[in-house]
Amino acid sequence: MKPVGPMPPPEPVKEEPPPVIKEEKEEPQFEARWDELEPKLWKRIFQYCSYNDGSVPFLVRAQRVCKKWKEVATSDPKLWTHLDLSQGRGFKERYRNDKKLEWFLKKYGNVQELKMGGWKNSVGTSTLKVVAQYCPGLISLGLCSCFKLTNEDLKLIGESFPKLERLDLSGVSPSSSSSRSAVSSTCLTEFITVLGQRLRVLNISNNKMAGLPFVFKALSAHSTNLEELDISNITTTSRDTININL
Repeated sequence: MKPVGPMPPPEPVKEEPPPVIKEEKEEPQFEARWDELEPKLWKRIFQYCSYNDGSVPFLVRAQRVCKKWKEVATSDPKLWTHLDLSQGRGFKERYRNDKKLEWFLKKYGNVQELKMGGWKNSVGTSTLKVVAQYCPGLISLGLCSCFKLTNEDLKLIGESFPKLERLDLSGVSPSSSSSRSAVSSTCLTEFITVLGQRLRVLNISNNKMAGLPFVFKALSAHSTNLEELDISNITTTSRDTININL
């Protein structure tokens, strides 16, 4: 046997470079630092919310959140321009009377929109006089389901609010088409004539009415800037076709 020579040295092991791990950069997280917002920005936000939800109840609830929100909500009376005192919006039934309403409106002299839907028997001539006294710049008035209103009250509304543009009279006379009703054709025609081009929104839905052609004729003649007319669910005593020429 031939002698076995020395074994060749093993080939060196090639070390693979370690995998390159890319460090993922964390995206900056947004942190709401409300304390750093200037009061004028808060006021702008509150104005937007008040326009959509009403200064009441929004500002009433907002000022309970913290001291800063209370300061902003109460710092400027001009924020309190849209008051929604409708049933179910936090304005309790025991406050639905002329005395409480007067106390409430005394605090806010810049009201432009007032909603009193669902006050039913609580709204009458004396209530409208209170509103006229403390809300001279009223632009929008909501009286949904206030079935105590009469034709004389509608006349008072037309005479008392020189800036009025929007009126909600839905459901004020759901079962009667009396001439004393706030939505009788005669008083509505006179009201439309008085407001003229100022009238932009009129809601007379969910009422029982007579003489609708006269109402539409008045609208076509005087309400050239009308943008919205709600006549849904109106019950009429006539079966004749009614033309709406607007």
